[in-house]
Amino acid sequence: MGVTSLPLEVLVKIFSCLDPKDIVNASLACKLFHRVLGVSNLWKYLCERDYLHDLKGEDIGHGSYREFYSEVLHPYGYLLGLWQMKIKEYGGFLSIEVVEGELVATQLSPPFDPKVWEPLRKKCLFKISIDTQEKVTRLHCVGGREEPHSAEIIKGKSKQEFNFKCSSPEHHKVLDMSKEFSEWLWENWRLTSDPHSANVHHFALQREKFSCLEHYRDQCSFSALPLVQVPQNVPIIPGFFKGTYGGHGIEIIQLEYRGNRLRGTKVTGDPNVPAGKMSIEVHLDERIILTKDQQRTLFDLQCLNREDYILEQRQECPPQQPFSIPSGVSDRGFKKLCQEREIPMDTCRERYAGTGLIAMPNFRSPSRTDGHFVIFNDDVFAFLWPELASISVFCRAEAIS
Repeated sequence: MGVTSLPLEVLVKIFSCLDPKDIVNASLACKLFHRVLGVSNLWKYLCERDYLHDLKGEDIGHGSYREFYSEVLHPYGYLLGLWQMKIKEYGGFLSIEVVEGELVATQLSPPFDPKVWEPLRKKCLFKISIDTQEKVTRLHCVGGREEPHSAEIIKGKSKQEFNFKCSSPEHHKVLDMSKEFSEWLWENWRLTSDPHSANVHHFALQREKFSCLEHYRDQCSFSALPLVQVPQNVPIIPGFFKGTYGGHGIEIIQLEYRGNRLRGTKVTGDPNVPAGKMSIEVHLDERIILTKDQQRTLFDLQCLNREDYILEQRQECPPQQPFSIPSGVSDRGFKKLCQEREIPMDTCRERYAGTGLIAMPNFRSPSRTDGHFVIFNDDVFAFLWPELASISVFCRAEAIS
């Protein structure tokens, strides 16, 4: 029995093992093979296999899976995933996914400070879709003052980077600096442009950031953020977290394990410690347990010797231990977070020694300072900076970790 006598569904199964280019070439051999080329389930499977997982019928709108594969996924599928925006020290966070037959690029920004428990804010930057009437692929920038307009994607040296460029930069040009700064300040900080409505230093930081972002409104470069592997039996699952960074507001970091170290690298940053730098490093071989009295004040903490609180490797660690924010340290929204997430304020699950990266503006005189990495549950942790009399509170970023 020849292959041409096989049932169509069997041929579809065989063809699904091939590369799409080989499928197209095979379809030229005979009418039966050409019929296989038109089977929708074959192309749906290829979409799932090569680019997507659990693709639903409504995800591609009114087009066909074959068109979607050949016109959208084949040329642009490498864009799917998470990306870091290369905006000087500030960085940025971008997610590209399939939504109703379009590749949609969404900028993910931290919630308003200090509300780390709230979801990331979303803003669409561009879309890639098929014009079903003209049978062409459209790439649209959806930012700026006008209706969506054309743009282009420029491939980088590898598929781990790309450049986005709007074809109509005039739509993004700042026309009234004062007015647009006021709108941006309210949109991102819920502050007015009155310098007296906020800390003067904080106000100056935001004006500096706004001036920088102005140059990236119509074009930007991106580098891929790899999804980190999740080891077994770890203190906390790695991923992306939103954390408070004092006057710089909430920033996003990515946690990942490296041997007996847990590292938090900034996805978004600030003039002191830029995006891409390792903000915190946790020493997993240095577990800490403290009594309530030992952490009552910063002075109490600083008077301790390491042997007073570092557990030996063979020592058992209790399931819960006392926790309190030392007197003189701002809680950075910790109390409200505990209320929102129903977390006890007076206990933690685990605590480890670690270091945090600090620096002067423009990343001058960087150094690592000792700190405490405190885990409350699978989605919430804090980093205590004794030298700065400060604490950063972190909450897992939803649906992307």
